[in-house]
Amino acid sequence: MNLVLFPNQLFEPKIIKKVFPNIAIENIYFIEDPTFYGKRKGSGAVSTLQLNQLRILYMYMTHQHYLQQIKKYYNVNYIPIQQIWKDTDLSFLPKECLLIDPCDLVLMKRLQSTKIEWTIADSPSFVLTVSQLQTYQKDRNGKRLQHSSFYNFSKEVLHILEHVKSQDIYNRQPYSKKIPLPPNPYHHVYSNIKEWEQGLRWLETTPFLSNPKPSKDWTSLIESYCIYLPLTTKDVRIWFKDFIHQRLSNYGKYQDVVILSQPLLYHSGLSIYLNNGLITPLEVVEEVSSISTDIKNKEGFIRQVIGWREYCRLYYLYVSPKQYHKNIFGHTRKALSKAWYLGNTEVSFVNETIKYAFNYGYLNHIQRLMVMSNYMTLNGFHADAIYKWMYEFSLDSYEWVMVFNCYSMGSWSDGGFAMRKPYISSSNYLLKMVEHTDKEWIEHWDQLYQAFLKKHASILKHTQLANLISK
Repeated sequence: MNLVLFPNQLFEPKIIKKVFPNIAIENIYFIEDPTFYGKRKGSGAVSTLQLNQLRILYMYMTHQHYLQQIKKYYNVNYIPIQQIWKDTDLSFLPKECLLIDPCDLVLMKRLQSTKIEWTIADSPSFVLTVSQLQTYQKDRNGKRLQHSSFYNFSKEVLHILEHVKSQDIYNRQPYSKKIPLPPNPYHHVYSNIKEWEQGLRWLETTPFLSNPKPSKDWTSLIESYCIYLPLTTKDVRIWFKDFIHQRLSNYGKYQDVVILSQPLLYHSGLSIYLNNGLITPLEVVEEVSSISTDIKNKEGFIRQVIGWREYCRLYYLYVSPKQYHKNIFGHTRKALSKAWYLGNTEVSFVNETIKYAFNYGYLNHIQRLMVMSNYMTLNGFHADAIYKWMYEFSLDSYEWVMVFNCYSMGSWSDGGFAMRKPYISSSNYLLKMVEHTDKEWIEHWDQLYQAFLKKHASILKHTQLANLISK
């Protein structure tokens, strides 16, 4: 039988065997489809994206290692991005193919428009099956989405932390110069410089040279960062163990703190590898569940995986673009100037955040939500612009996860369909949670904030921010 795999499905052979236990797979077609490189025609979100060149390069590196691995078990047909970038015809595929659900509505629409007969299996990239999501949807009966309800549903279905309440109130320790810093997570060398240099030569042959790229020069970036990025499942397991031994013990307490020199801090940094298939959420959750650690750390981490991560997918699959494009605040700014890619805005720590984002392809959730989305929303940016920026910089972005994070949580464009309040703040929150190099930005930020509250008072008075309107 023939199996088709895409760039977000770098599953090790034993995982593939679990997905199709009774089917003999002989051939694998690994397709670097343009939908994973910025061509999103037909998307309910943004149809054209220019991905960070670091993202393009990282994908190439992981794919080369993955192909080496699966060729030991299967006959592999590799369709590189250059081959399919302009001609997306899939007629070269056999008439019958196996498919692991890619959780990509744009791609699925195209696949289902072919004459190929697809046998589709649930994806190991998620802990809940599509059938279980449908059960939740049916029970919801058209009511607005609520994360706490969904999280409880996930715990019950999976029999994980069923009687443990959310520890979220304990996950908000403020920034302090006394916070102990963990050992540098980028210390284990997973690849060599020559591999990345070869990858750069490959990048020169692609249509992505006009895409945004790191401000650091490639040589220093490769030597100081790239060679420390896991490229295989074996690498990711080493990285995961490192998180468990060195960062999990303080994960709950300092989850919302931002230290500019260490955005990872006590976070796992696993989103990249969970989202591209190098490790599965089930493996991660089972491992953390078995560890003896403070429940604040255990529940706080597991909630991100079986709660928020699965909630993003639920929103993507069942909330219509019409709903999340409601544009409740009537924002019209869509054009992103170079300042938003180079780090030349009016706020110093926003600039540092932007530069870090494109240099390393990573920001933690507070940097994404309470720094970048917050500032862009206060500046009147349309949710499409926020989505575009967030999607383009990162190594872990896919439509299924970015739609909720940008249109609902990040910008509240959907008018509160899944979140009870917009995540905006004055300088006060940022002064408590974020390390700063200066405070010259405070007046500018607070002026934007107060202007926003005044302009949208009629909307905000019906939210959890109502008490701020009369102030």
